[in-house]
Amino acid sequence: MPTSILTPSSIGFFEYKSTGELIRANECYYRLSGYPRDSPPDTKHKFLDLIHPDDVNLVSNSWKSMIGGQWQKFELRYRNDTEEGQWALAACQPVKDRNGVVTSVIGAVTDISTQKRSEKIALDRAEALEQARASEERFKRCMDIAPVGCMIADTTKGVQYVNETWWQLSQHARVPLDQIDWNTVLHEEDLDIAEEGWQVSKLMHDLPPHSNINLGHAAR
Repeated sequence: MPTSILTPSSIGFFEYKSTGELIRANECYYRLSGYPRDSPPDTKHKFLDLIHPDDVNLVSNSWKSMIGGQWQKFELRYRNDTEEGQWALAACQPVKDRNGVVTSVIGAVTDISTQKRSEKIALDRAEALEQARASEERFKRCMDIAPVGCMIADTTKGVQYVNETWWQLSQHARVPLDQIDWNTVLHEEDLDIAEEGWQVSKLMHDLPPHSNINLGHAAR
């Protein structure tokens, strides 16, 4: 690998002997991997000491494949003094002599930490949504057999859910949820009380966390 290629960049370049000693590397490789610059030149397989424990077997097996003549592309984490590790994408190619014997391995590593953080955020959000859906389904299963009427509505009075007991107790016509009007099944003497209760509930929903409110005046 020509030395002129090994210039500072966003990609780390390196070359190792087939016996595991580092021949040369650019500034980005040292930074991403944390390879010690004062490491003796005859140190073999020092790169394995730089790998996150969870990825050592992956890198070790990939190295064996490269020494066997196969090029490799894989994701790995360098220790790099961080708990999570420094994520990188590595692409490596064995170099052979005229007899087909592997004499060294050249490769490039790219920082993919930002990509991995974005993937983790997306995964966390997906897991949170799945947990919310599972909780909602468990709630609905419980309420479907509950001996009490249950209705869930949003802040615009749009009905999101009612259970079977609510239908039976209210005697409301079985219509799509967005067509339910609970005022039609309330006694006229209870309409004002129901509206006051609704306004209090809406007010509590709109309040920021840890706010104080005098409920005696909230609905007036």
